[in-house]
Amino acid sequence: MIEAMRFAVTSPKIDEWIKSELDLFGITTPTNRLSAALQMAVVHLLASGLSNDLDEESFTGALLGAFCQTSRLATAGTPATSDSSLTWRRHNKNGKDYLSERSTGADFSLIIRHDDDFAVAAVFQAKNGQSKIGSFDASHMSPELPEQGRGKELQFCRIRDYCYHILSNFNPPKENKSGLKDLDWAHYLVYERFAVYCSPLSSLSLIQDHIANDLKCGAVRYKEHSYSVFTDLLREGCAPGRAKRTGWLSLNSKDEISSFVASALDLFEVYESHIDPKPSWTPLIKDHVTMSAMERVERIRSELVPRLDTVTVQTPKMLSLEERRARNANTSHMSIGDGKGPRRPKPG
Repeated sequence: MIEAMRFAVTSPKIDEWIKSELDLFGITTPTNRLSAALQMAVVHLLASGLSNDLDEESFTGALLGAFCQTSRLATAGTPATSDSSLTWRRHNKNGKDYLSERSTGADFSLIIRHDDDFAVAAVFQAKNGQSKIGSFDASHMSPELPEQGRGKELQFCRIRDYCYHILSNFNPPKENKSGLKDLDWAHYLVYERFAVYCSPLSSLSLIQDHIANDLKCGAVRYKEHSYSVFTDLLREGCAPGRAKRTGWLSLNSKDEISSFVASALDLFEVYESHIDPKPSWTPLIKDHVTMSAMERVERIRSELVPRLDTVTVQTPKMLSLEERRARNANTSHMSIGDGKGPRRPKPG
């Protein structure tokens, strides 16, 4: 059964089907399977209609679940020894510690590994798109964090400051001469009925200006500033080469990748992926799943389908004639009760 399944999933027809699916949405043939998986996850989630009325946390969960599923599907055309191309370590967002959205202001971070010494990374905060003109509510406040000396402040400030923190933790620290303009890799992920857009912090200096002038922040018309389509951003992140790409932070050595992972794990939920999944690839994120895909299949199968030698069949006990008569007598006695019929109410 398992061998037959392995043969089925390595058929080239899977790649052909993926290409045809993406072509339906006008997406050109991706350069690698991870690019196909991530883009297909987005368009399928939108096509399902599930994103219409989801809150921001539910949308993030649905999106990451879609990433996981399409990743497995997209890598099905690779040899059976290959593992899934998406792994992650998840932090408890509702916790009271440092590792939560209330502290960082962001939902998740995505790392795309190209090889051992090059990767790109980005940070995302989901926002429900509010209107056809393209806007989202920027007034969300993050609660105070006395242990960090932070008072109640706009979510924007949390994301900005923690991205600065990540940059300062590199050895040597990455330059940030332009301040907010250098944070094109931190995005508000704005989801609407039929599209998902990325509004980078680097294009939202108006929010920072409002804060500086003690003005109230409300709806931000992000389409009046620089933004991108989410599938385009994912395609760029997966594209081959080491050139700087807009919307992503370049990690140009194994030490830089490790530094980002170490810092990000203290701040966000981090999802680490690889454009060319191979059996030898080891995610840098600690506590990753070390069991292979086929081992997980076998474990799940063993739980769902119990072995015959572990199934206990109970043989019904045969009663003698006297035992059956005694049981029937007890049953008749219980059903008779006190033998009295229903009582009629006394006339008044």
